[in-house]
Amino acid sequence: MGWVKARFRQARGRMKEADGIVLGNERLRAEGRREQQRSREAYLARHGAGHR
Repeated sequence: MGWVKARFRQARGRMKEADGIVLGNERLRAEGRREQQRSREAYLARHGAGHR
């Protein structure tokens, strides 16, 4: 179930990044990028680099 949460967090990060781009809010954009990266790392830690 952890991988599902990681994928949802990754999608939420993409939405935050898109909102930051549209609103011109660099903080929100950067926060979205960081959230995507953390979620991607968590997913890969559980499933390895072979699963994408």
